[in-house]
Amino acid sequence: MQVGLRTKSNYLFIFFLICYLIIHLTSLEIFPLPWFDEVFFASISNHLIDYGSFYPEVSWFAFEKHELVLYGPIYFFMNTFFVKLLGWNAFSLRLLNFLCGIFSIFISFKLLKKEQISILLIFIFLLDPFFNIGLHEGRMDLVALFFALTSIYYLQKHSVNILYVGLSSVFVSLAILTTPRIAIILVPSVFLGLFYVKYSSQKSLFLSLWIVPT
Repeated sequence: MQVGLRTKSNYLFIFFLICYLIIHLTSLEIFPLPWFDEVFFASISNHLIDYGSFYPEVSWFAFEKHELVLYGPIYFFMNTFFVKLLGWNAFSLRLLNFLCGIFSIFISFKLLKKEQISILLIFIFLLDPFFNIGLHEGRMDLVALFFALTSIYYLQKHSVNILYVGLSSVFVSLAILTTPRIAIILVPSVFLGLFYVKYSSQKSLFLSLWIVPT
């Protein structure tokens, strides 16, 4: 009986996810209306496509023709791919952040060890109004979050080896090169990385693969 209830709850959750994705994808372009941050970042992506530099065209008077250096280049490089593929519209400019938000949920589910309680926690999080609005914003926050969570996922695997530590270092570097602000949630990973360095027989290699890139 318990197995049957668990199977039904899994099916219901999958059905919810399908409906969730359909609703978000069909409303991604129309809700909410574009706001300043989105226009600001979109103008950088546009300038990157046309001229190959990170210049915010909508704020030329504030930056005095200087490139934006407050954020890393990863988001803008990735965003231009979607613009070139799908055209210049709100959907393509928001799609990257949306996909990374969904992938962040998947990684969170993996981090929670796929236990039954994790489905409930993920379900509650998916109903969070702030997260749902964030999925529709043409910003880099959820992109950086996905990279950071993926880095943590590889670092905390029980069978830690050089490959996992190397992948973790790559993703933590991508996160910071997307926006330096993500470093605040990576602080626990630094201590976890130091733990592996302390107890690994290949300390110098672990140190060079993860601690140094961060």
